[in-house]
Amino acid sequence: MNNKTSKNLWRITAGQRVRYAAAIAVTGLASAFMLTVPLVGGYVLDVVDTQDLSRGPEALVNAAHALAAFWGWQPYVAYLVVSGVAGVGLTALGASCQYLQGRWAAIASEALARRLRETMYARLQHLPASFFDEADTGDLVQRCSSDVETVRVFLSSQVVQIGRSVLLLSVLTPILFVRDARLAGLALVLMPFIITGAYYFFAKVRAQFKITDESEGALTARLQENLTGIRVVRAFARQDYEVSHFGAKSITLRDNRERLNRLSGAYWAVSDFLCTAQVCIVLIAGGIFLAGGTLTVGELFAFMMQVTMVIWPVRHLGQVLNESGKAMVSLGRINHVLQADEESREPAPTVERARGELVLEDVCVEYEPGKPVLDGLSVHIPAGETVGIVGPPGAGKSTLIRVLARLYEPQRGRILIDGLDIRDVDRHWLRRQFGIVMQNPFLYSRTVADNLRLARSDVNDDEMVAAAREAAVHDAIAGFPAGYRSRVGERGVTLSGGQRQRLALARALLVEPPILVLDDALSAVDTGTEREIMSALDRRRGRHTTIIIAHRLSSVRNADRILVLERGHLIQEGTHATLAATSGPYRRLCEIQGALDQAIEQDLKEATDAV
Repeated sequence: MNNKTSKNLWRITAGQRVRYAAAIAVTGLASAFMLTVPLVGGYVLDVVDTQDLSRGPEALVNAAHALAAFWGWQPYVAYLVVSGVAGVGLTALGASCQYLQGRWAAIASEALARRLRETMYARLQHLPASFFDEADTGDLVQRCSSDVETVRVFLSSQVVQIGRSVLLLSVLTPILFVRDARLAGLALVLMPFIITGAYYFFAKVRAQFKITDESEGALTARLQENLTGIRVVRAFARQDYEVSHFGAKSITLRDNRERLNRLSGAYWAVSDFLCTAQVCIVLIAGGIFLAGGTLTVGELFAFMMQVTMVIWPVRHLGQVLNESGKAMVSLGRINHVLQADEESREPAPTVERARGELVLEDVCVEYEPGKPVLDGLSVHIPAGETVGIVGPPGAGKSTLIRVLARLYEPQRGRILIDGLDIRDVDRHWLRRQFGIVMQNPFLYSRTVADNLRLARSDVNDDEMVAAAREAAVHDAIAGFPAGYRSRVGERGVTLSGGQRQRLALARALLVEPPILVLDDALSAVDTGTEREIMSALDRRRGRHTTIIIAHRLSSVRNADRILVLERGHLIQEGTHATLAATSGPYRRLCEIQGALDQAIEQDLKEATDAV
């Protein structure tokens, strides 16, 4: 365990260290009680062997005489009874201490695991979008669940066991040398090999567990990805393909776990051999000393029991090291999230609500060096204006929205909201100024009302209905079996694409944002519903700045101004009438969509005539 890992572990245990210290203390107390039991047993053997009560400890002998006098027993029998009661009592006290140790360690570890999970979850809420671009959702889920559980198990048992092993070694080793230096030296002759083997396997297990944990993360990511896109898989009849690829990752995980199990099995085999050999060495030497008259049967018994109590904790220390190797890997994966750079936090403006004026000055955005998605874009959008943005795929339309909300930072230029550089204002405040509706909105597996309340927790039923009417989705909701209390399924799977978009629009309208952004958010609705929604937005004109990104020109026809983007550049700007009358990309889009509309109308007419 390196210094950095130790510091991380020390940091994680903050708030529960007193409880851990108490658990280790009662473990030491339990060990002390258990250490005394072999001494009592040794004295019993000596008394039985010599038929001489004086060979026993004075306290037990006096208690035996008192018991014999009270009940009229033979002193020898009374001594055996007293010794048995003492052994049972000491064992009971040790067990009680072990119970307290387990309880306190469990309480501490559960509290730490809960805090760790919540800290990770909170951290994920504040990480930049670029972090999630490079991360697999399934792997992040495993870090928050399986890896935290691995650390919890380590904290609940292994941390205390480390303290117990250290206590036993530091206390028992001097005692053994005081009792019999010859046997103590022999008892520890193989100890360096046991400890060296433990550290060797610790390094091996840690490396293999890292590989195993990562393969499990890959398997979880594959499973999560498949379940998310199960309808696409079925639509393309790719079930067999997905099953085979999942099977390949499952085989990889199995192979890695088998290697991990082989390492653990090899360690236990070697460790058990060395520990058993160590006990046999002491037993053989003790038998020789016993035959020579320099050691009694009771002394040999007590020494053997105490040697076992030293050797097996050392063996267990190897297990602790192996388990700590796994925990350190999990802790490293957790720290990858906890130590990731959060989005910067700036002071919020004193104004609660912005007017909605936006200015972009020479904005350049690159996802990859040398490949600008927005290149020198300069735009002024006055407060309350409705602006349409069109352009071919890859023109930078959605990227523009991402940099406005500071999901990504531009490499050059600046963006102002009401004259304030957005880099100098709090992101949370900034994002509250936007109501963004994406082409593929996310809905939780909750009720319709719950999804609407994500915008405002204090919204009442009348406000929900009003927003739903404006988004042309109220009638659809009213037709559901439970109305606004109907569950929409994971990601809104029980709704059509158009219903999901309209529900997301209603959610955004509830916020009454200074800036409303529709990122191709009406692509899945029919033209009649689109006209109804656009009419509702026209009635709102002036209440907020509206930015409409669309491929369907009917969505931007009534905008105050239309921006035409191509390869990150603003190449045209004007009203629909002006741009449609001017030769250029916008006019070509009008001609293409006009031809498509005519073709569709002709097909419908022919189909009607045929009927």
